[in-house]
Amino acid sequence: MQPLFRIVLRIVIAVVILVTACVTSGVFLDKYRHMNRLDNCCRSWRGRIETKQREIHQIRENQGRLISDPEFVARIAHQQRRVFPNELVFVFDDKM
Repeated sequence: MQPLFRIVLRIVIAVVILVTACVTSGVFLDKYRHMNRLDNCCRSWRGRIETKQREIHQIRENQGRLISDPEFVARIAHQQRRVFPNELVFVFDDKM
């Protein structure tokens, strides 16, 4: 009876180890996939943030040009149809 008990015990231990390994690998695989999805999402958001930062930089540059460049002001006024063609655009300087 003793040898049969050892064989059954070894089989049970082997099955427990096999089941534990399968469950553990399944959990890690699920966590790995979740981590990859989060990483892709993070990259996407970083791209959006960089795009918005470039837009903000361009807007601030244009705002600076509105203050310092009268020709730019006239061109924007014509583009937005706030001034008709052949009309003069006066830009007042607050520094005087």
